[in-house]
Amino acid sequence: MPLERIPVHLITVLVAIGYIDAQHYPNPYPPPVQHIIHPLPHHYLTAEDLPQNFTWQNVNGHSYLTRMRNQHIPQYCGSCWAHSALSSLADRVKIMRSYTGPRARCRQSSGDTATEREETSESIPTRILDKLGPAPGPDIDLSVQYLLNCGIANETETHPHKLSCHGGNSLYAYDYIHSTLGFIPEDSCLNYIACSSDSDEGWCPEVRSLTTCAAWNVCRTCDKFQHGKGGLSHGEEETDEYGCRAVQAGSIPNVTILEFGSIEPHNIHAIQSEIYARGPIKAAINANPLRNYTG
Repeated sequence: MPLERIPVHLITVLVAIGYIDAQHYPNPYPPPVQHIIHPLPHHYLTAEDLPQNFTWQNVNGHSYLTRMRNQHIPQYCGSCWAHSALSSLADRVKIMRSYTGPRARCRQSSGDTATEREETSESIPTRILDKLGPAPGPDIDLSVQYLLNCGIANETETHPHKLSCHGGNSLYAYDYIHSTLGFIPEDSCLNYIACSSDSDEGWCPEVRSLTTCAAWNVCRTCDKFQHGKGGLSHGEEETDEYGCRAVQAGSIPNVTILEFGSIEPHNIHAIQSEIYARGPIKAAINANPLRNYTG
């Protein structure tokens, strides 16, 4: 069935790659993984097209930025790669939901569940800001804990870095969501507990059952107090040891990624064009010079 606008799950995410040796593993350029379909904004925007000053915090009197979250609450977890990746993705969801007119048409192909995208004259906009209205409804925050629960548990040739509280990589996180996980649920599905399956710090050993990728650790709801341990049922639905049951797959509020990739380091025009045309990016920096910074 034809749709008049791109669903919020069709999101393009670009990453400006820098280098850091702490929680975010570095990437070479060109990137080892990416999936880019449409022309990048710096290929169709010139320096003259870009304003002297711009922030997504104030466009036509509206902010299109979502909230900032502290990765160190309720305890320390080296998940900066996940927080930053999902923060920029959530910002882009907010921007996409705020367009006041159609930007493309989508239709469900017959005999297949794949979504086909038909380009329109507005698919590569030169000016987009006048098409934005106020954000419809509350912000959609995305679940960092899901990425820790269901991320890469063991290094492979395809994914050489784990995605856990002991570090990760945003580009591989986008690739893993796009190619393997298929989606990222909203934060209302699964709150952040700052633990992954390989965490032995703090309370993590006590909540090990909450860091697996079982169905109730993807999206859960807890309907009543639990007066026992595990194996109980809610009607015909099994609950975990806390009395929580899994939200069924078709009912999970989620976002998916259509495209992801990277911008070569030091290409300032490419970074500015991407931010201006499509939204915030995730950027990594080398933090070593800041370790002893005193102000």
